[in-house]
Order: sequence, then structure tokens, then C-alpha cells
Amino acid sequence: LRASRNLSDDWEQELLEIGQDFGKLLLDDNPPFQRALNDAQAKAGGAERKSICFSIEKSVHAAALEALTDPGEESFWMLKVPMYRRLIRSGQVPMERSVLFKGRSRRPDPFNALIIESPAEGPVADVKDNEGRPLRLGELGNVTPEAGAVENILRKRAARLKRIGPTDIPAGYSFKSYVREVLTQGPWDLVHYAGHSHYDEGTGKGYLFFPGEFVDALDIELF
Repeated sequence: LRASRNLSDDWEQELLEIGQDFGKLLLDDNPPFQRALNDAQAKAGGAERKSICFSIEKSVHAAALEALTDPGEESFWMLKVPMYRRLIRSGQVPMERSVLFKGRSRRPDPFNALIIESPAEGPVADVKDNEGRPLRLGELGNVTPEAGAVENILRKRAARLKRIGPTDIPAGYSFKSYVREVLTQGPWDLVHYAGHSHYDEGTGKGYLFFPGEFVDALDIELF
């Protein structure tokens, strides 16, 4: 950032002030939200164990929400906990997540995990890229290593762990239909998808993709 001559030398302080302004709006001026945040932190086992997901509409996509911090703090929350965003369509109900690891113990409660290894590539029917052309997916070289790494991490912790890859699809199923079948065998507390995703700006829809003779697209909201 400092290499850019167009940015002020005080960019970090300016960003902090933006985050403090967001904090004032969300925390100081919104007691119900502050109480809900404190309750969620307690369930997660402390402030340092939380993550923050902003469910936002496209109109505020450019806002520097990740700079959020307490109005009285001089450091960014994003340096302490994961912070990310999810783009929603207008009128859609924001996503709510329950606490996965409950209590204050470092040892998590038993949980069920599903890993979807989806190295889909090639043309996708009925989905356009953001230039209006038929969408074509390139090769993702790290899908299998990623799925394997996640499996190794979760195997020691999950009460139940299942991994789906291209070689695991039973006869009579497509990858997409088998994913649907496995999802009904839950409940799954954690689902890790390794593969392509796409957001269609024209329709406001997001997609995941599954391999096969032709690439199968699945609306993320339906998933």
C-alpha cells in the first residue's frame, strides 16, 4: 500500500477511523446488536473465537466493512478474527449460522463433516459469464490436494467424516444427484466445497459446479 504514490501516508489511520465509524453505528448506536454480539461471543467461548460474516447487498459492496472495530480500540478486528462477506439478492433473508463449537473448552463438541471435491472444468450449459458469453470453467489444479488437506485436519476431530470425489459416484447417479443424496444423510455441521464458483451479475445468482459429461451448475441458494 505504501508503494502507491496516490495513497496518503496516513492510510492506516484513515482506515482505522472508517472502522471506528462503522463500530459506532453497529455497536454504540445499536444496543440490541451489541447484546446479540456479546451473547454469540459467550457461546463461542470468547471474543477471540468468533468469526464475522457480513450479509450485504450489491449497493454496499464497496464499503470497507472489514475495517470494523470497536470505537474505543486502536487495532483492527480483522487482525484478530476471520472476517468475510456474502453478497445477497435484494429481499433475500440473510444467512444465520448456529455455533459449531460450543462452550469454553478448547476441545470441540463432536460434529459431522462433509467434504465435496469437485474438479469440474469445461463449458457450462445455461450459465453466462459476466461478459454475456457461455461460461467455461478452467482447470483447478489444487482441488484434490485441498480436499485431502481438509480431510487430514478433520479426521482427528470429526465424529463422522465423509468425502465425495469423482471416483465415489455410484452407478445411476450424476455427481450433482449424488451430492443431493448425501446431503439428505446428515445432519452435516460442516460442509467444505472445493471447486469453482461463479456469481452472475445479470441474474444476481451464484453457482457451484459439479463434474460430469457436461458440467452441472447448482444455484448456491438452493444448495
